[in-house]
Order: sequence, then structure tokens, then C-alpha cells
Amino acid sequence: MKVIPAIDIMGGSVVRLVKGDAKDKIVYSDDPAGTAKRWEASGRRHAACG
Repeated sequence: MKVIPAIDIMGGSVVRLVKGDAKDKIVYSDDPAGTAKRWEASGRRHAACG
């Protein structure tokens, strides 16, 4: 099984929408690039890497 990560960005923050509702969101970080870099540094690979 291949897991493909997604980082949702809204208003410059990394967020998760609760049941797809933009008014009901969880903010995880104000640094989307840093979030992506931490994911990569952890050894995970993105879908384009195969």
C-alpha cells in the first residue's frame, strides 16, 4: 500500500478541515515549507519518488 501525504494550506497555515468545513479547521503550523521539510527529513518519500 502506498500512502500519499497531503499538506492542506489555508491562509498561509497548514490546516485540516473538519468534515471538509473551512469554518471548522485545525491549524497545525504557520510554516508550510517547514512542515514539508520535516516530512522529507523523516525519511518519507513523496509519490513522485516511486
